[in-house]
Amino acid sequence: MLTFIQRELTFGDGVPLGALLAAKEISSINYLWSSRFWGAVLFKNDTGSRMLKKWLLIPLITISTVLGVFVGPLSATLIIPRVDDWPAGGTNFWVNGTHDTLFPKRLDDSSLIAHCAVDTGDTSCPYGGWEIINQVYYAFWPRLEPLGSMPENIYMPSPYSQRHLTLRSGSNTSLDGMYESIWNGPNTVASVPPSVVSDALAELARLWSFAARNYDEGRRYWSHKDATYTVRAPEPIVQALCLDASSHSSNGSALLLPIPILHVPVDQTESLQVLNTTMSSLQQSGQPPMIIWFDEPDLKRRTNATLNALVSIPQAANGMSLLFSCTIDSALPEKTVSTSRNGVKIVNGDALGYASTNGQVPKVDLSAEWAKYLTPRTSADSNTTIFSKIASTAGLWNTGTPSHSYNYQYIVESILVTLVANGLGRTTYNSSMIGHLRGSNSSDPWGIAHFNTPDAWLRYMLPHKIMGFNDDPANSVFDPLPASVAANASMFTMRATVNGYAFSARGNAARASVAALITYIVLAACHIVYSVRTGWASTANDSSLEVAMLAASSKRTERLKNTGAGTETVTVFEERVKMKVRRRGSNGTEIGIGNNGKLELVFRDTEVGCDEVATNVAYG
Repeated sequence: MLTFIQRELTFGDGVPLGALLAAKEISSINYLWSSRFWGAVLFKNDTGSRMLKKWLLIPLITISTVLGVFVGPLSATLIIPRVDDWPAGGTNFWVNGTHDTLFPKRLDDSSLIAHCAVDTGDTSCPYGGWEIINQVYYAFWPRLEPLGSMPENIYMPSPYSQRHLTLRSGSNTSLDGMYESIWNGPNTVASVPPSVVSDALAELARLWSFAARNYDEGRRYWSHKDATYTVRAPEPIVQALCLDASSHSSNGSALLLPIPILHVPVDQTESLQVLNTTMSSLQQSGQPPMIIWFDEPDLKRRTNATLNALVSIPQAANGMSLLFSCTIDSALPEKTVSTSRNGVKIVNGDALGYASTNGQVPKVDLSAEWAKYLTPRTSADSNTTIFSKIASTAGLWNTGTPSHSYNYQYIVESILVTLVANGLGRTTYNSSMIGHLRGSNSSDPWGIAHFNTPDAWLRYMLPHKIMGFNDDPANSVFDPLPASVAANASMFTMRATVNGYAFSARGNAARASVAALITYIVLAACHIVYSVRTGWASTANDSSLEVAMLAASSKRTERLKNTGAGTETVTVFEERVKMKVRRRGSNGTEIGIGNNGKLELVFRDTEVGCDEVATNVAYG
């Protein structure tokens, strides 16, 4: 810009007075709304090429001012490393079993789980791990007081991971109209990642960490603070709503019990028909607590359920017999399952984001025959189920530390959702990740001898570029599966993301910085090319003092009459100023060096008798 102004001032048609020192003022954005700048904008020159030069000058000043103000701060945003999440590779992997086998739309009785009718401690059974829930969750209910809270996180073990069972207990929206509870959800909700996906993700996270540490000598991620590994997979989520059914009507040989409807804006009920004989046996003195499961299609349709239940607790802790009718909804929305480097083996789900309405997500229809494996008998010769122990721990029955009666409904709901969610999360317990790591064999299953070869699996785990994901199946860390095996397997994709310091142009601020720097570089390159090709360059008048000295030695103009310090009138800065050569003074004597004359800043009324400036001539 300085070269352009100097050239127009010296050899061109002149410049507006307001633009004379523009090169010195572009460091302040205030110049763009000063009277000096607007004097240059409103400057009226002759038409044609002279006007064109004016409209080249104004954008040049504007761009230079913006760049002069913002290039420094914007450059700083690029040269300072940012803490953010960065894509860091990953891999596709396979699990033995088709998608419909791993995530069935209906669960029914099967000979494969027939042994689960009795609690033998088999962790692959639908009831597996119930003791953990009993100890770390149900045991809190007897100690729950007003303004208290319940745990919302339980870690369920799998062969290679700890799965995060997340739950939200329903509650009164306002107890006695005095206050609101912490969680005011209409239903009790629980969710847990499927075991096979969790185990595979935990193992792949371990492999990624090993690759990041050993491949390329660990230089790529030396500054990372944490790493997160994710996979998209169906995740079970279970909701339940129960209702006190102690008040009911009779219909001859059967009782009609009210049962709630899920996913409706206001409380609505349907009727559950139970035989009198069944009810009498349930409520008989000395009977243990029981859960009776119902899978009648018509009832499930009317209550928006995938399973219904009747919970009976004779001689409860409050001295009364409790009877609850419950509606259960189980779904398999596809969600993000994740683990992290700082949470080794801990796998988290995301299904609680599933709306509490009857959304369009895959449902899991549950049969009563499958549900009986959620509460197996405690021994082969006993009719007592694990539900008796759970009810006792939760303060509902046969306990010295009873729970508050106003929590009974929510205790029953929490028992149902945790049991069902835990059972759904274990349907893939015996499945596993399959495949061989690239470069491995039977004698070297981890491919240690091939770590430094170009085809080592470590290279395929990390991004081929500095950052990115490896979603292409050809980039898997595993050898391709045979067609016969792949036909009965399901593919998933693990993505790794590192949190740490990095230089990047990601984000609006960084993109703006890059755009500004590119503009700056283009202008600088154009100036260099122009100077080299034409030989034009200027360092003259590059300070305000030099311009002031030149003005002081120039002939006084009447165009600036009555002006001085503090001038803010725009019309003053519209005046055209130019540099010319004056060869004779007012008395007619020659001035300058020899007869070359001297340089002056001239206006329209003082340029008479002046000559144009010539190149390679010394002036006084």
